[in-house]
Amino acid sequence: MMTAEVVHDMHQIDVFDVHFAVVVVVVWQAMQSTCSLMGSRTFLNQLTVDTIQHRTHGFTDEIDVSTLKDYMKVAIILSFH
Repeated sequence: MMTAEVVHDMHQIDVFDVHFAVVVVVVWQAMQSTCSLMGSRTFLNQLTVDTIQHRTHGFTDEIDVSTLKDYMKVAIILSFH
């Protein structure tokens, strides 16, 4: 037998799953749109460059910087390029 608390928690999980599914669909649509605008080769090249930069330096774009410490790190990295 389920208690009201368990049913409430299950409802929250369902809502989270629905929101997550919506986010995934929106991101997928944005990727498809970007790929069609840029062309598949350019899109894949940009995706590869972003992935390598993120794995190497910990950020993909300057917009990822949110603290002064991050800004100083990015400024030093970008000054050498």
